[in-house]
Amino acid sequence: MKLPKTNEELVKLLEARGLTVDDSVDAIRKLSECHYYRLLAYRFPFLEVGSTDIFRAGTRFCDIWNLYVFDRKLRLLLMNAIERLEVSLRSRWAYVLSLEYGTLAYENAEIHQNKIFAQLLKEVKRSIILSKEPCIRHFLDAKPPQRPPIWAICEILTEGQLISFLNCLSQKQLKQKIFKGYVLLRVIAPQSSWERTVKQFVLQQPAFIPNGMGFPENWETLPLWK
Repeated sequence: MKLPKTNEELVKLLEARGLTVDDSVDAIRKLSECHYYRLLAYRFPFLEVGSTDIFRAGTRFCDIWNLYVFDRKLRLLLMNAIERLEVSLRSRWAYVLSLEYGTLAYENAEIHQNKIFAQLLKEVKRSIILSKEPCIRHFLDAKPPQRPPIWAICEILTEGQLISFLNCLSQKQLKQKIFKGYVLLRVIAPQSSWERTVKQFVLQQPAFIPNGMGFPENWETLPLWK
């Protein structure tokens, strides 16, 4: 079994494997911020062919660190877009179904595939009972208690439950109404500069990063990024 190592020892281990560390104090500090094994997941583009731990000549600690920082920043950019998309889908799901099938459309078995729907509705009803969200308690604590409407329910669904509700809709036209017009953030956030921000961010990176991510040649000229 391997014994634990200090960050100082880990830096020396990296150097022994061919990694150039220009500032050992800075490298030790960064290893205290980002665990060794997390950071080393970004080593693969810099390894000798056929090796899992020997670095190519000229590879520096900052190369691995910069790739880690790139990944972290890209994740934040993507999470921003995903959060907006999620909120929009919740709103559209509740809006379309409520106008088409009423306040309790989420309970309507006729517009859902029964095999998926029965268990899903059971889980959601359990979540409703346990919920402390004001938008749900407002209805449950009323006298007499009321079943929460779909526009309140959409706020407590997990991402998985929302996706399951969308997947188990049996009517194609309902799905089309909910998803109509989505093109990244241009519909749900017309003023968003997300595509431009991501484009500029990726263009600032060394070519091996977008190439390694599968970006096609001249990807920045595609309509998506204009």
